[in-house]
Formats: sequence, structure tokens, C-alpha cells
Amino acid sequence: MIRNNKGITLVELLVSMAISSIILVIIWGIYFQGANFSKVVTNKTLLQQEANTIISNLTRIHQTSTSTYMFQFSEKSSAEDLTSFTVVGDETMKIENTNFLYSIYAFDFTNGNEELITNNFSISPNINDFNIKIVIKDKNNPDVKYEAKTILTRIK
Repeated sequence: MIRNNKGITLVELLVSMAISSIILVIIWGIYFQGANFSKVVTNKTLLQQEANTIISNLTRIHQTSTSTYMFQFSEKSSAEDLTSFTVVGDETMKIENTNFLYSIYAFDFTNGNEELITNNFSISPNINDFNIKIVIKDKNNPDVKYEAKTILTRIK
């Protein structure tokens, strides 16, 4: 009887393929979980940058405005899930991004009450400060959102 021990048996080949496929499935799952997490973090960062830009511009308008300014939007009567809005005063600022949904609230820091602002909501920066809360959501994934609360103030 001739014995040839130089090769591998079919059973050894099947076991090694099964182990390799289990390892590949685990690596594949980790890769896609990481890619999905990266996408969510990127979207959240974009929302945060958008909120920071809006708040910076609103602060500038509030501090430099010589008269009343107002929020205007044509989509709805209240500022919930808008794709665009305009702030009109001494200067005009139009915010529009079809990938985001904007909600704007008048916010009371003392008791936590918030109220959606309505169309043509006016602010007199010479008379009062304005507590504002802005919520920005990703239109394609509404679970991804960023919320910013601040006080628009100026030296009187």
C-alpha cells in the first residue's frame, strides 16, 4: 500500500473554508458597522456646522440691527420642519438647504418652555434679548438631528 501524505483531505479543506468564511463574515460586519457609524457622525457634524452658521448670522443681525427684524417662511404657518426660512431686517439672511429640516423655537431658559415661532415673528433687539432653540434634522434620516439653544443679546 502506497501512502501519500503530501496533500490535504476533503474534510480538512471544508473545515478551513468554513472557518475562513466565519472570519470573513465577522470582518465584513465590523467594516459595515464602522462605515455606517462614520456616515451618521458625518451627517451630525454637517448639522452642527449648519446650526453654528445660522446662530452666528442671527447673532450678527441681532447685534447690528437698528430696527425690528422678523422670521419669514412660506411653507407653513409655524416654523417646524421647514426646508427654508428668511430673516428680514436691516439685512436679509436666507437659509435654504433641501437636505435639512429646520425647526425654530422661542425658548425660556428659566422654566424650559418652548414655543414654535410663527410666520412674521418679530424681534426688537433694542428692547429685548431673544432665547432661541434651533433643531436641524437630516431630511433623509430624521433620527439624525442637532439641537442648539442660545440667547441672542446685545449691549443696550
